[in-house]
Amino acid sequence: MRNFYIVKPGDSTPTGPMSMEAIQAGLADGSITQDYLYCQQGAQQWLPVSTLQYNRAIAPVPTPAPGLTKPANQLVWSILCTFFCCLPLGVFAIIKSASVDSLWDQGKHAEAISAAKTAKICNLISLGLNVLIIFFYFIAIVAMSAM
Repeated sequence: MRNFYIVKPGDSTPTGPMSMEAIQAGLADGSITQDYLYCQQGAQQWLPVSTLQYNRAIAPVPTPAPGLTKPANQLVWSILCTFFCCLPLGVFAIIKSASVDSLWDQGKHAEAISAAKTAKICNLISLGLNVLIIFFYFIAIVAMSAM
């Protein structure tokens, strides 16, 4: 069990030792705010309470609706489209693809699905543009060789 000391901003007297659960309860009831500083017992460095890892777990992550599954993030396809098709659309697709997993894990299921769809659409447009460019390139070669 880890024990912590906390200090109110502008105060120099630490309070503690207290458990992580006590800090979490204080955050929940408002007696401790995110700008308080904490130091783990035996450590020397004071850090903002907002950096404690459990803060992400205070609000429970909502479970997806029944039948809703995590979308494919399209990252591999986005990387391939970036290298072989259209750089600007590929980079945008990589950004969207990279956000899918973190959005899903944060409980933002609709946003994760939207990001996956956007990445897929960008990849399809990128691929389509590449096919058109190659098609017109071969048409130009055939037209030049026929002259």
